[in-house]
Amino acid sequence: MSLERAFTEAQFEENESFEERRERLHKKIEESIADEAEHLRLEKKLWELDKQNLLRQIKELQEQVTTDKLTQTKNRRGFEEEIGRILKTSEGKIMEKRHVKNKLSFLLLDIDNFKKINDTHGHAAGDEALKRVAEVLKGHAREGDIVSRLGGDEFVVVFSGAEEEDIMEKFFNKDEKKAEIGMDVDVRGRTIKITTSGGLTSYEPGEEIDDTIARADKALYASKKAGRNQITKYSEALEQKES
Repeated sequence: MSLERAFTEAQFEENESFEERRERLHKKIEESIADEAEHLRLEKKLWELDKQNLLRQIKELQEQVTTDKLTQTKNRRGFEEEIGRILKTSEGKIMEKRHVKNKLSFLLLDIDNFKKINDTHGHAAGDEALKRVAEVLKGHAREGDIVSRLGGDEFVVVFSGAEEEDIMEKFFNKDEKKAEIGMDVDVRGRTIKITTSGGLTSYEPGEEIDDTIARADKALYASKKAGRNQITKYSEALEQKES
C-alpha cells in the first residue's frame, strides 16, 4: 500500500478532532509501510527461489553435457574440464610444486574384442559391458580421482596421489601373475566374460595432457600385442621396440 493510498483510505469522520485524524492517518501509514515491507520481503524471497532454481538447472545442464549418459562417468568434455581444474590454478598456471607431492597416474584402457561382443551378442550386451566396466572402475576410484569414458569402449582413470606401482598392485592377479581388469557381465540370462587391455603412465608436470595420453596409449598397445587382458606400465623400452 502506497502512502498516497493511505491518505485516501484514512476516511476521516466530520466530527473527528485533529488529534484523532492524525492518529488515524498515522496508523494507516504504519500499515502501508508494513505492507510494503512484506511485499518487498516476499519479492526478495521469490527472487532467491528463482535464483536457486536457476543455479540448480544450470548445474544439472552442466552435469548433462559433461557426463556420459550410458555409464554415468565423465565424457571427454567432462574429463578435459576436470583435468583442467586439477592442473591449473585460478591464474591458469601449472602447479608444478603441487604435482611433485600429488602425483597423477593415468590408466587408459579399452574392452578386448568389443566389436565381436556387439556382433555376437548384440548391442545390448555391448552396452552392459560398458556399464559394467565403468562400475568396476568407479569402484576402484577414490575421492579426487577421475573416471571417464573418452568414447566408444575407451576409458581413462586418473589416480591422484598414486604411484604407478600402487596401481599395478591394485589390479594384480596373483594367479595369473599380471595386472588385469576382467569381469563377468550378465545379459538376458547369459554370462559373458569381459576382459580389458590397459596402459599406465604418469603425468609429467608442464606437459600437454595429449602427451600423457599418448604414452598411456603406447602402453595399451603393448598390452594388446602381448595377448590382451592385462595392464602394461609405460617405459622407454616401449619406444625402442616401436622404432
